[in-house]
Amino acid sequence: MSRQIIALCLLFGLISCKSLDGFPKAKTSKLESPYLAVLKPVPTGQSRIYLLAGIPGKIIIANNCVLFERLDRNIVLPVFEVGMTGGVDEKGAWLFDPVSNEYFRDKARVYGGGGGSGETIAELSARHVLQHRVPQRCSNALDIDTVVILNPGLKPAE
Repeated sequence: MSRQIIALCLLFGLISCKSLDGFPKAKTSKLESPYLAVLKPVPTGQSRIYLLAGIPGKIIIANNCVLFERLDRNIVLPVFEVGMTGGVDEKGAWLFDPVSNEYFRDKARVYGGGGGSGETIAELSARHVLQHRVPQRCSNALDIDTVVILNPGLKPAE
């Protein structure tokens, strides 16, 4: 009987270290999750206006920041809607879109809706719409100082 209890405790311990989707929980890692530019929630009674262009590109994780490589190969700052999360596990950093239920890693080719707002990071920051300020290390990793807005529902490119 005690061997069965020990076996069950060990099994429960192993299961609790993994999420159901196969990605370890971010809190089990001592590494820091990458910075992700995420918009603040829309105030009650207001709605978000989405840009509708199709945006193909590549997720780049550099300097512990989630960045976006456009088709012209310029690396810009992607701005995501509330709900997008990032984490890190033994394989490295990841990004999760709860609308598409997809995980993305560094250099993942993606396709989504959105558009270029034409704003610089300073202009975006002046509007106070991001949950957290853009770290200087992320700004330094960009090829050009511009942002691209990516709507919820990011998918792997085919």
